[in-house]
Amino acid sequence: MKIWICIFSIVLIGCAHPSKEAHETKSINEKANHLINETSPYLKQHAYNPVEWYPWGDEALARAKKEDKLLLISIGYSACHWCHVMAHESFEDSTVAALMNKYFINIKIDREERPDIDQVYMDAVQLMNEGRGGWPLNAIALPDGGPLFGGTYFPKDQWLNILKKMGELYPKDKVKAKEFAAKITAGIKSNNQLIQNDDKVLIKEDYLNKTVETWKNSFDSRNGGVKRAPKFPMPNNFEFLLDYGILAQEGELKSHVELTLDKMAMGGIYDQVGGGFARYSVDKVWKVPHFEKMLYDNAQLISLYSKAYRFYKKEEYKHVVTQSINFLQREMKGEQLYYSALDADSEGEEGKFYVWNIEELKEVFNQDFEQFSVLYNINNKGIWEHGNYILQRDKTYDQLTEVERDFLAKANRLLLKKRTKRIRPGLDDKSIVSWNALLLSAYIEAYNAFGDKRYLEEAKWISDNIKESCFKEGKLIRILNKEESTEAFLDDYVFWAEGLIKLYECTFDERYLSEVTKLIEIVDADFSDPSSPMFYYYSERGDQLFHRPKEIMDNVIPSSNSALANVFYRLGIHLGNKVYEEKSKEMLLEVQSSIARYGAGYSNWLRLANNIVYGTNEVVFAGPEAVAYRDEFIKEYSTNIIVGGAEKQSELPLLQNRITEETFIYVCKDGACKLPVQKVEEAFKSIISNLK
Repeated sequence: MKIWICIFSIVLIGCAHPSKEAHETKSINEKANHLINETSPYLKQHAYNPVEWYPWGDEALARAKKEDKLLLISIGYSACHWCHVMAHESFEDSTVAALMNKYFINIKIDREERPDIDQVYMDAVQLMNEGRGGWPLNAIALPDGGPLFGGTYFPKDQWLNILKKMGELYPKDKVKAKEFAAKITAGIKSNNQLIQNDDKVLIKEDYLNKTVETWKNSFDSRNGGVKRAPKFPMPNNFEFLLDYGILAQEGELKSHVELTLDKMAMGGIYDQVGGGFARYSVDKVWKVPHFEKMLYDNAQLISLYSKAYRFYKKEEYKHVVTQSINFLQREMKGEQLYYSALDADSEGEEGKFYVWNIEELKEVFNQDFEQFSVLYNINNKGIWEHGNYILQRDKTYDQLTEVERDFLAKANRLLLKKRTKRIRPGLDDKSIVSWNALLLSAYIEAYNAFGDKRYLEEAKWISDNIKESCFKEGKLIRILNKEESTEAFLDDYVFWAEGLIKLYECTFDERYLSEVTKLIEIVDADFSDPSSPMFYYYSERGDQLFHRPKEIMDNVIPSSNSALANVFYRLGIHLGNKVYEEKSKEMLLEVQSSIARYGAGYSNWLRLANNIVYGTNEVVFAGPEAVAYRDEFIKEYSTNIIVGGAEKQSELPLLQNRITEETFIYVCKDGACKLPVQKVEEAFKSIISNLK
């Protein structure tokens, strides 16, 4: 066993990123490998590698077992910069390929197509590397898939050493290899178990208080976000902190959220010229982004900034939402749904599409260059590398004069026009259901904030196209227009269900609630675990990996189980279905003992806890002007609200016996209702009084 443990010391060295001078190579095979018929842009990028890549499937797995060869599983995605670096250094190199082909059955996986496979091998890599992980993810496994070895990026020479050692060791010591893989598998299953909640008491206010007080220790009071680099935008973190700040009347939290949103919007992580956020910032001040742009980030940040606009009323947030939506529609919208990502690189250089040198800027602005330099930090603060500048502001749009705003609007138009002449970053043209569903919700939030009917129509367009193109034979597929597409995962179902509930709450069209009910029936049949209130990530008819995971912790994207718990809660109230409400509470009870350790990793669960601890306001608009009253009411932000309504008679429990020839607004909390009112401002006052 010791010899297998020693191998893993290599991983701890190998996970470091290469220097900028890391060499690139070499040969690209003239003959295609087994990826040639794949539709994923990431897999197609490797179709002419000299490595004999297979997609994940029966052919590769059967060959591994037949020949008793180790699996080499390499996982990445098209916008991943370091994935491209390792591909150029190693996977395009004939010497490396010869070793990989000699000792291994090599499998390439797009993590966005197969997040289920990515999750189980990421768990393995993190277990073997003291919690460290990332992409590219490179794992070596037994022929049956049991994980043996793993890491992220490896420089070519080190990769060659790993391949040789692992390839030569396995035939000599198979028994020990299997024992080691069994220990890793057991460790993964153990790590995925939740802390048992022995008292069975649902979360209380003091528990929330203690969790948030611990969380505050990580706040960066100067730059927003957390005190570390890199800095990731975490939308569901800040939605919870804003809501909790309102409910608990915590001014510090509301100020921290505002500071964070301001700093991100003014920083280099935000594309000042074209709109939209990059994946993350490599530093503590939001200056230098990792330039890839992901649909899921931008969808959630549009939601967050829309909600924040309703509360803070800052023009900065309206600017971010408007410009980011324009970016998505201009650069990532397909004929039926939105695409997944834009690459960090163009012409082989990270960020080249987005940065500027002084000569270019002087050519564009001439005598206005000085004013532009002041507003966008063409100085020591904005300098990056190779004489290039990353545009960032010191003032929010609210602090700018009208003249300065007009100047920046004109400057952005000029630079955007000039940028269109550059070679564009690669586009990953997969359309993923769950990510589009997040954007559906984002458009609803933007409509709530700004009342622009185009946003509502876009939300309907996304939902209609998911239903028409991705809902086949009573089940969802994950990716639009992919032949033999993978069955949808739990997040695909749940995020669409969330969006449908928001569409109902926006339009009062009850067919959306009916569609949610159908989705929940499928989820209950295909993803449930009879021994637990938590749901599996993939259906029982999916590939049976060595471990069937459940997605519990919230990350940049909320976990599918936390999202489902919130869906159960809201749907239960709309339908008067106590079973759904109880399921929601059972799920929260299951996870709540784990929350105190790391509140930021359970923020979407905490949003549900807010509703249970502080109560939920049911705001019902009944009568011929129901939708108009609702649209006026929703412009002001308040939390813990479920909105229902109808212009005509409805059988929904919240609306029974409430429709008359006049429009009334009913405000209830936990079953106790105040007298109906006919003015929106009076209803909002009732909400405010309920917070006290």
